[in-house]
Amino acid sequence: MLKQMIWQAANKLVPVRFRASLATGLLRSLDAESRRRVQGWLSIVSLESTCEQLVGLGVAIDGIVDVGAHEGKWTRAVKRYFPEARVLMLEAERSKESELEKVAACWPGTVWYAIELVGEKARRGVEFHQAESGSSVLADATGGGADTVLLDMKTLDGVVSNSRVGKVDLLKIDTQGYELKILGGASRLLSTVELVLLEVSLIRLYEDSPLLADVVSFMDSHGFRAYDLCEVHLRPLDGAMAQVDVLFVRNDSRLVAREGWQ
Repeated sequence: MLKQMIWQAANKLVPVRFRASLATGLLRSLDAESRRRVQGWLSIVSLESTCEQLVGLGVAIDGIVDVGAHEGKWTRAVKRYFPEARVLMLEAERSKESELEKVAACWPGTVWYAIELVGEKARRGVEFHQAESGSSVLADATGGGADTVLLDMKTLDGVVSNSRVGKVDLLKIDTQGYELKILGGASRLLSTVELVLLEVSLIRLYEDSPLLADVVSFMDSHGFRAYDLCEVHLRPLDGAMAQVDVLFVRNDSRLVAREGWQ
């Protein structure tokens, strides 16, 4: 009971985002080896630690697709670890174009963007609910307000095949519950990509959105297994874990070729 009271008080006094920023700042002040040790002790997960792990293992990532790029922050973070990688950022909201232009301008010739809505099949007049980083084809499960616009949808396979990104090694999708629908229109990409990073919900935040078990089952049926956690999102209501960013890897990848602890 005392532990729960302390946790609730901490949530009220120190916002989740501030705590996360503080922890991230402290970790970045350490050298790489010290940071890995601290993260191991505290079971801290982050995109940075995952990227460092992949770099340390000598994983070659030459082509990346960032679906749900928003303002390009994820691409900026990943390019620090894979500076030579070609990256295609895809975002449905036209209002984010100026921010994505700035990101692409930082790496001319290796980073591009396109304002496209992608899904399981090409169709016209798809309802898209605009709510900044919470934008989705799916409606908010609680009926939260969002501006709705009609957009034309393409398949991810179609958009990637017409881009300059070339062979894709890492696919990231963060589209608020619409991830599996997008993968339904990416069968060619799924047959060759080695790493897939998906935002996965443990609590249904959007209508008809899949939960963790659904996503793991889908990826398993396509020859992928969970490999790492890159980010954890707690909901402000009660501090419950609401979403996690899960990195999946092909079953035939050398990253999972060896079983066992040692």
